[in-house]
Amino acid sequence: MSWDLNTESDILPVVDLVLKGFREEIDAIDPGLIGLLHKRFVISQGNKTPVDVWILFEERKAWAMECGLDPDWIESFWKDIFSWMNIREWTQKIDKDIMNCLLRRFVVVEKVGKYKAEKNMPPLQPKRWEEVLETRKSLARERWLDEEWIEIIWNTIHKYACEVEERCKKSKFHISDCGCVNYEVPTQVVTILQ
Repeated sequence: MSWDLNTESDILPVVDLVLKGFREEIDAIDPGLIGLLHKRFVISQGNKTPVDVWILFEERKAWAMECGLDPDWIESFWKDIFSWMNIREWTQKIDKDIMNCLLRRFVVVEKVGKYKAEKNMPPLQPKRWEEVLETRKSLARERWLDEEWIEIIWNTIHKYACEVEERCKKSKFHISDCGCVNYEVPTQVVTILQ
């Protein structure tokens, strides 16, 4: 079968169930990635500077005095809550989750690249890319994320995915060649990838 992309439709025939399955895997990963980006954005917007925290403590102490509570105890109480709500730990966990999502996505991209190399297919399929980009921007709108921001992120992901697919055509490429081997992958992700 020839994959002439100069025809009216450059989306692969539906009969190619292998590639369709890979696309479904990626389509299942991306909403989670957008959800993590949303969480990361929300947390970064709520991150307080030391001055903000000092103002917050002073407000709480004033309210405590108005209510007849010990302002020093209230300050201690809020400091305990802030230490418990360690925003840095939250952002680090979300960042690791984002990395795991990207790793899962690029493992699938590698499978796509190898499959396309076997079938002598080009990495870029413009109609499919337009479809992916529009669905990701739609997911961003649902989560009140800036569509332009998501487009920039997905263009970056797509550019790298095309590079991975191109390398698969040229050699026996493996995603671990990109430096991912040093990244600690949680057991549940390893299970999903097997």
